[in-house]
Amino acid sequence: MNARQLSAETVIERLRKMADLLLDQLDRLRSAGIDSSDFGVQLQIERILSALVDLAAAINTHVAVVELGAAPYDMASSFARARQLGLITSELAEAIAPSVGLRNIVVHATWNWTSTG
Repeated sequence: MNARQLSAETVIERLRKMADLLLDQLDRLRSAGIDSSDFGVQLQIERILSALVDLAAAINTHVAVVELGAAPYDMASSFARARQLGLITSELAEAIAPSVGLRNIVVHATWNWTSTG
């Protein structure tokens, strides 16, 4: 028997952050008609998407550790574990797993800043 217990509070708190903070902020940006070609807006959107992926993978990992006794190999495989545990459908797991690649690009991006002057 696994000594770790599923923490409903942890899962609910992460889901609340996803919905109340991040998804609401994306909706506000969309509703305000913000110019998505603006670099500052792009940075906001990238950060929100990265945080959404991080929180989703954290939920998947928490449940996998408790239910399966082991953490997923990486963030992308956490979505397969979530499918295996019945948390999400196969279709959703397949659709959302590639978001980790985008998240990794955003988080690990190296910017080449040049000065014009």
